[in-house]
Amino acid sequence: MTQRRILLFSLAMLLLSALPSVYAANEESLHIAVASNFIAPMQDLQKAFETLHNVSLTVSYASSGKLYAQIVNGAPYDVFLSADQTKPTLLTNNKYAIHSSQFTYAHGELILWSGRENLWSAGKILTHSDQTHNLASLFNSLQVKRFSMANPKFAPYGLAAQKLLQNTYGTQKPPATKVQGESISQAFQFVASGNVDIGFIARSQLPDYGSFWLLAEEDNPAINQDAVILSASKQFATASAFIEFLQSKEAKNIIQSHGYRTE
Repeated sequence: MTQRRILLFSLAMLLLSALPSVYAANEESLHIAVASNFIAPMQDLQKAFETLHNVSLTVSYASSGKLYAQIVNGAPYDVFLSADQTKPTLLTNNKYAIHSSQFTYAHGELILWSGRENLWSAGKILTHSDQTHNLASLFNSLQVKRFSMANPKFAPYGLAAQKLLQNTYGTQKPPATKVQGESISQAFQFVASGNVDIGFIARSQLPDYGSFWLLAEEDNPAINQDAVILSASKQFATASAFIEFLQSKEAKNIIQSHGYRTE
């Protein structure tokens, strides 16, 4: 064998010997689809999980409805963290997800927020049974011209806002223009930018400025958010480790620190 052939053979064997380590590295990656209301806690959870397990996470954020559609159409996600229970249940019922993996990782809450400080009745609980402090009196007192909410077709927090508006106004339209975002994150940005007066956002998104209003529990039940492993995942062991991590005390403390309940 000539020296040149020996060199080429050696290089080929070196490349082949490297393939298992490359494959192993790919095996230790995980692609997670996460509802956009959960961006901040997921960023902290990602750091903690990657440190604990030496695993690389790829995270995609969008409205739950958009992520659901992507999953049904074959998007290569391993785990889905929805902002509701309905979509993970539909996925398990239709064999897109593993039934035994489904659990509630967080309980969210819808609130109203404005970027302006010290507005009328800020911090109060609004309920349609209270004639003084309800959604209609708030809109009237603040002379709200534009309000934002997430699209109820895609976002569970948008659906909760729609139900609240129906409880307040019935079949009538609110006395303000609705500006609808694809996700709860976009609904938040509309208010933060000053383009709308007030918006329905997740309590976990509440910044440290502006004015906010809570919503009575009977008008605003907790939004239960479920996680599930997808049937198409080729990383079942790692996906299971992530689901187990979400149920750990460390993960629950992180989730709670962002304004969610875990029990």
